[in-house]
Amino acid sequence: MERDESKTTRHESFGTIKAHRIVGHSGFMYGSDVKLDSFIQIEITKNSSVEYDRVLGRRTYSSNKKKDSVVAIKMTPAQFAEFITTLNIGNGTPCTIEEIGGERIDQFKEEIQGRVDYEIEKLRKSLKEHRRQFNRAKEAIIPLIDKLPKKRQEVILSIIESVATSVCSNTPFYLDTLTEVVEEVTATAKTEIASFIGMAQNIATLPQNRAGVDTSKLLPEASHE
Repeated sequence: MERDESKTTRHESFGTIKAHRIVGHSGFMYGSDVKLDSFIQIEITKNSSVEYDRVLGRRTYSSNKKKDSVVAIKMTPAQFAEFITTLNIGNGTPCTIEEIGGERIDQFKEEIQGRVDYEIEKLRKSLKEHRRQFNRAKEAIIPLIDKLPKKRQEVILSIIESVATSVCSNTPFYLDTLTEVVEEVTATAKTEIASFIGMAQNIATLPQNRAGVDTSKLLPEASHE
């Protein structure tokens, strides 16, 4: 008679939590002033199972059924970093709910202008006015260079057009790129700080510290590069 070397147990209270990094347009993100090309998705499921292999002494956890989904949310990288680094602080971290009980939640479709969007829009309006000023300056310069050789006139007008394009057309693109980079750097910085604080707390509880030994030397030296 073969012995059953494994046992699987399932219960409604058994759950799993999974986090994914999704690459794609984030859409509206509650609590965020920027629209990103990637975001964090977190899903919690119920009715999970645990299989215990007596031979290998190993436990395997699984939950694969869509109907067992409890909730699915999405967060910006900065929100996710804030969530895991601000335990017991504040009123909670904003997130955007995508599904509840496997049912899709209608996403917020109204346009809310955040601080970043407001400043970018203000900059775009200002750049449009600067563009008109460049055009007026270009028209005013043409009579002044009328007696110059045709080639020289084209060079001068080309320089003005190049400066106008660089300032008025490229600046918004650079600003959008900078906004995304700042969001990613903020998330990375918060994660690094949380890691350092956690390590410092662990070192502070070492037996050597309780014995009066200076454990500050165990911490990594600050880099000023």
